[in-house]
Amino acid sequence: AARGADFSLANLILKASDTFCSKGAVWLIHAEAADDSAPLRSDVRGSLTARPRTAKTVYWEQTDNWRWFGESQVSVDLTPLLEEVTQRDGWRAGNAITLILRGKQSGVNNWNNIRQGPFKQQCHFLSSEAGAAFTPRLRLTLALPASSAVTPALPASQGCD
Repeated sequence: AARGADFSLANLILKASDTFCSKGAVWLIHAEAADDSAPLRSDVRGSLTARPRTAKTVYWEQTDNWRWFGESQVSVDLTPLLEEVTQRDGWRAGNAITLILRGKQSGVNNWNNIRQGPFKQQCHFLSSEAGAAFTPRLRLTLALPASSAVTPALPASQGCD
């Protein structure tokens, strides 16, 4: 997408690694506030939590219990996060974007309690380490400007009955 692209919809598609995620579980989602997100490093403790986050936040509440291993879970619309990143002066098509998901524990009413204490996520999802079929995917739908509306035309030899 070009800098400042208009997204009509952006969803993260995750694959469940178990059935322990219950209806009502909540994810707090930010994007990294960076022009080109650096690769994640498993050898540096806290490398993800130290990254600057977007001002915008999206809340994703699970509307159903997760039922089986590998089941697709589709997030709520993440457009506000992606627009905040892609509208940065230094962002260009092809740059990396990191999405940061944090879960709200059952019975915990304060997000700060989660950030300060040991984080125990109850909803687990798979990564590319489990195989390409389980890699989280970002599905983008771009909004076409009104001036670029396309009207399909049939050749004169093809008609519609």
